[in-house]
Parts: sequence; C-alpha cells; structure tokens
Amino acid sequence: MRYAIIAARFDERAKSGRIELHDGAQARTVIVTRRALLSIASPPRANEARLLQNLDAFCEIALGPEIAPDKKGEVTITAKHVRTWRGTPVDEPVWSWRESQPPSADRSALPQLL
Repeated sequence: MRYAIIAARFDERAKSGRIELHDGAQARTVIVTRRALLSIASPPRANEARLLQNLDAFCEIALGPEIAPDKKGEVTITAKHVRTWRGTPVDEPVWSWRESQPPSADRSALPQLL
C-alpha cells in the first residue's frame, strides 16, 4: 500500500494520537486510541514515542479492509484492530499482569512456608 504521512501528533491529555495521511488521491485522518497504543507493543505505553515508533503499523491497520472511514473520513484504530492485525485472537489480551499456571501443575514439589 502506498501512502504518505503528512503529520502525526500525540494528545497528552487523552493519551491518544492523530495521524494525517494521503492514500492515493484522498486524505485520511487516523485516530489511534489509548488502548491501541497500549496494545501495539510490550511493555504497554501510551506516549508520543510509542505512536511515532509504530506510525507505519498504524497506517497499515488504517488502510486495511477491516476498518471503514466514518462520515468525516476519519478512521479510529482500537486495541481490537491492533490484535486482529497482529494475528492475536481478539478475546485474548496481548499482555497480562500476572502469569497463569496450568491447572495440572504439581504443587507438592514446592517448598512449604511455615
């Protein structure tokens, strides 16, 4: 896909981003939600650096067939779109704060605390 990024900016208060791009003959505004910024890479961060590091990925997502522009021509990228683009099942989180242990794990070998 051929496109040209015109401008990108990060909204510090909303922790979201905006990308202005040209796709052929039409201009598009891409809104990147806070959750999309958190989901694009690990560790999760919603900041300007994360937006700028992943501009090309967000443009690919915005120009993909899964997202249609609204009446104003804006495309909103959410965490669900990022997970779909990455190939991660939509119901599974990209990252988790705690590790899960398989139910069949043998806990009898673990030292006992008194």
